[in-house]
Amino acid sequence: MVANERGLGMTGERKNWRDEFARDELSALRFALPEGLNAAQERSSRAQTEYRDPKGHNYIYGTGMARGAQDECQQRLQALRGYSERPVPRSTRVTMHVGEHLIHIQRVGRRMPNNHLRVRLNYISEARRDQLTDASSDAFASPPPTPLFELPQDDIFATLEEADDIARSSDGGGLFVAYFSSTPFALGQMYLAPAQLHGNYLEFSDPEPLVYRRTGATEKAAKPAVAAKRFASGERPRTTTTLRNE
Repeated sequence: MVANERGLGMTGERKNWRDEFARDELSALRFALPEGLNAAQERSSRAQTEYRDPKGHNYIYGTGMARGAQDECQQRLQALRGYSERPVPRSTRVTMHVGEHLIHIQRVGRRMPNNHLRVRLNYISEARRDQLTDASSDAFASPPPTPLFELPQDDIFATLEEADDIARSSDGGGLFVAYFSSTPFALGQMYLAPAQLHGNYLEFSDPEPLVYRRTGATEKAAKPAVAAKRFASGERPRTTTTLRNE
């Protein structure tokens, strides 16, 4: 079966990428990825505050998120059955895999582009281009056509810092990217989706929003609702009954 037909079913429809993962794997990804991103956000924002760059640059924060997000998500996925890490040649880094699929974490800038199905890379080496192309899969729903004109926006470009971070063995797995926007003050939108490389753009198919939910002691119990008081709705005082003297 040729590559561009791999995801087509008997009816010619594209298959759902969620079916590529077992139920516990998909549940773990939906929980671990936003939690890991939030933990990295807290660490990196503290580092940025302590650094106090006089010109207001976010170098410390950006580097912290690029490294910390990957590390935090790795820690939370390690207990998952089917999870594995593969060493990156000439580096201390590893790549994350669930089954045969590569899971990559990518910050896209301060805000998510209006077209969140398409993220531009401001630089990509030939080696990285080859690796992303190999990992790309068109087995899932194709992205919509690219508009003829696009207005430039500030800080929507993603930087992939190490080519080997995206490397994977040629085992038929796909590339899945958890991508997000953020500032030192807060996380923005987060998505998980299969990705393809077209030119200098990563294009995503059927992205699923990732939601961070606080749990445990940080979550306050909701107070029971109190019904609004109405006129004469309270209890009336009880008094003893006495006979009048005739």
